[in-house]
Amino acid sequence: MALANTAIVLGHTYAFLEDAHGLLNYGREYFKNSDEPYALNVAGEKLYVLTSPHDMRTVRENASTLSRYELTRDFIIALGLKPAVGKTIGRRSMQGDKLNLMLRSGAMRKPFFQVVKNFTLEKQNQMLEQPLNSLQDDFIRHIEKSMRWNCLSAKYTKFTSSDEKELSLVGWCRDVIVNAATRSYFDEALLQIEPSLSQIVFDLDSETCGSITKYPHKLGNFSAVAKEKGIGAFTAYLKLSKMQRAGEAQFVRDLEEEYRQLGLDEENLAALMMMVYWVLNANTYKLTFWLLSHLVATPSLLSTVRAEIACAVPSSTSTLDIAYLLQKCPVLIASLNETLRLTSAPCTLHRILAPTTIGTKTLLPCSEAKILIPHRQLHLREEIFGPDIHAFSPSRFLQNPDLARSESFAGTSGLVMAEGAVLAFVALAVGRLGVAMAPSSSAPSVQPETMAMGGAEKTMNLDLEKGCPTDDAMQRFPRLDEKKGCLGIMGPLAGDDMTLKVFRNGI
Repeated sequence: MALANTAIVLGHTYAFLEDAHGLLNYGREYFKNSDEPYALNVAGEKLYVLTSPHDMRTVRENASTLSRYELTRDFIIALGLKPAVGKTIGRRSMQGDKLNLMLRSGAMRKPFFQVVKNFTLEKQNQMLEQPLNSLQDDFIRHIEKSMRWNCLSAKYTKFTSSDEKELSLVGWCRDVIVNAATRSYFDEALLQIEPSLSQIVFDLDSETCGSITKYPHKLGNFSAVAKEKGIGAFTAYLKLSKMQRAGEAQFVRDLEEEYRQLGLDEENLAALMMMVYWVLNANTYKLTFWLLSHLVATPSLLSTVRAEIACAVPSSTSTLDIAYLLQKCPVLIASLNETLRLTSAPCTLHRILAPTTIGTKTLLPCSEAKILIPHRQLHLREEIFGPDIHAFSPSRFLQNPDLARSESFAGTSGLVMAEGAVLAFVALAVGRLGVAMAPSSSAPSVQPETMAMGGAEKTMNLDLEKGCPTDDAMQRFPRLDEKKGCLGIMGPLAGDDMTLKVFRNGI
């Protein structure tokens, strides 16, 4: 039976582009949290919005009737892939035995972009099975090196003395994380070609509204300057011999080999690799920024975490123990999960290929109809995550560990490498260097934002009042940019940042 009794919200193109999350929240409230799908008409397309965890699971189980590969294609075209090439490889089906580096499941015929997705998921699964593999170890080694006192860059430092620095937190996170990932996945040669890659990632990320394939891409585009610089860097990099980029990761070489089988020239190949590079880097630095922001804005929580991680960061010359952070630091992990809950906002978009039953209703294929799954709305449901849903409260995950495994929580399932990198950065900043929020006079003059800790004062001996920034001592907590499309983790509003005091010998 065709989809029946679905409320249709008309004329929301402008509202969707201006504030997609606000519109989706309004839609859910308007239909009284019924969990029934509803539809939006956006730029001539009908978007069926799913809000039920059960319906989302149904979508995941219907891979044969739903598709996302056109969206990946359109995303890469927005980054610089020639449209004709994108359409050609998007339609092309390939034998699994020919692309044996990407597909391990036999000779199943799949579109190219589905093959790429499967390859990425396979690599992520391997990382989950071996969380301390050599690639992650290399990533963390580069983070450790960049976070030594003498390596803190003037690019994001506002004040410096022999034992103390004041710096931009967003600049610090972006520079360290993106450059460490570049050296781990690719090679130092890429940074020699284009030293400002971390700024390019930031600029592209700032221009994603309407360009990301999880939202209707045709209503926006990327920054031409950032895109041109990024594609130029990868074009030059791909022309280097294997010896000149001997440090790149094997999975990058595997991707390049498969891309070259398609007969792509360097410019189109560069666009594909730029997509991979951006996906690898777009979320990690922002997640690091938000977690550390929450910790330093809540001094009692910061002290608790500092004591908890001490055994993982024993001295300035010892190796960071990531396994200890993952397995023996429940407050840190709960803080990471709560940060993800508040800042992760991916929306996935699926084209309907064949009649698909969602609950008691059936969606019919149509070139102008798609399924939209807004994961952020699940993270803000009080019946799942408890009261004070907009407050930062790690205690909800400490008191109910099953929340981290709930199908309503995105978690780090798509951020496997990111988890270790985020924890490494935070542990080194808190446990080896020492950090604190700079006084408001050292940063933009703004008002404080309440950061209730829920029941945390009982389970972690935290003081609610001390956990809230004050006018005379603290800066305002950075605000989420909820109106802009993103790959997963929302960034701060333009101009919002946090100025940190960083101490050479700890606190």
